[in-house]
Amino acid sequence: MTKSLSALATVAVGTLLLVAPSLLAAKPEPPPVRTRAEVDAVLAKRPAQEADAAKPLHVVLVACKKDHGKNEHDYPLWQKRWKVLLGGKGPGDESKVNCFRPEAAGDAAGAPGVTVETAAIWPTPEQLAKADLVVVYSKAQWTPERLADAKALLDRGAGLVIVHAAVWQKSKPLADLCGMAAGDQTKWRHGPVDLVLPDPTHPITMGFP
Repeated sequence: MTKSLSALATVAVGTLLLVAPSLLAAKPEPPPVRTRAEVDAVLAKRPAQEADAAKPLHVVLVACKKDHGKNEHDYPLWQKRWKVLLGGKGPGDESKVNCFRPEAAGDAAGAPGVTVETAAIWPTPEQLAKADLVVVYSKAQWTPERLADAKALLDRGAGLVIVHAAVWQKSKPLADLCGMAAGDQTKWRHGPVDLVLPDPTHPITMGFP
């Protein structure tokens, strides 16, 4: 019995060694791109109670003044456009909500059930108290008070998104809070970049020049 098992194991290992290289060499085909109609058809099959269970979402977008050159770190423009994109267009709001698709320029209804407020530098206590999600894209100064605000936000189950420059501090408390922090130990460059898209028809890059 032992010899039979040993022989079987030898055959199995030999087969694996023969098959594995061909598996590694094979390049799997990407899945087909799903159409919006297909996605809607799947979502339509959800139970009614699940569709109705989505609670209202209150978002606070935090930005500071622009601190870089043209087309760089435009925190205020990001804030204006995402306010409309998520929460819908109100009086005096930015009309353009999409950087590429011209047909989206007039589609400014926002997401169902989502309301958006904006804050300069940091949310007020009132904004923090009712926020379900706070998104910080600014040259934020993470003072002990703001770190305490952020921790309190997370402790009560709300969300916190920290984007790019807002992580740009050498701060252990910030790293402990969100998992990382960058500062003067990280290098970067400014200047033109040649960008080549191997597949400009891919859904993620479709429409890019």
